[in-house]
Amino acid sequence: MDTEGFQVMHAINRPHAPDEATANFIFKAYMLLKDAPPTFPKWARQGAFENIAACAQSWRVVGISEEALRRIAATGKPTDLQRGHWFGRDQRYEILFGTSVPTMDRDALVKFFFDHDTTVVITKEQNNTGGDHTTWGRIIAVPEGLFKTSGYTFSVRKRTEIPWVKAKVAELDAE
Repeated sequence: MDTEGFQVMHAINRPHAPDEATANFIFKAYMLLKDAPPTFPKWARQGAFENIAACAQSWRVVGISEEALRRIAATGKPTDLQRGHWFGRDQRYEILFGTSVPTMDRDALVKFFFDHDTTVVITKEQNNTGGDHTTWGRIIAVPEGLFKTSGYTFSVRKRTEIPWVKAKVAELDAE
């Protein structure tokens, strides 16, 4: 595992913590899915849990690859960009539901899930070359409130993200 890249992502991570009622509900769902019969396939268990745990803060953007940053600067649009999980969703599934893994208590589950639910804006090519942070190159921290998420998409606003992107590219070019 690329521990250097993992440390970079861990340093810029801004996880969300749900309220008590939501945490309790998520834990109940986890326990039900943990005890699901073997006929309930992995993709259904993973999708069900991710959908149950989804909230306004899910898949929040905490970073952007330099390549994606430069693409936005050149085009002014999020063309061919995606959010990638710095900690793979399949890895997260195995830790939560894999065979022979211990059942987490509520607080450990909620902390683990939301610590590993943040994303980085990357190019489609970067996301498809193995699907983990080791292929993304340099990652730049994104300030809170930029690249707001909406379902499976994120915004690139002309008056918010674009000025930040242009300033960040100028800063990188001056290094």
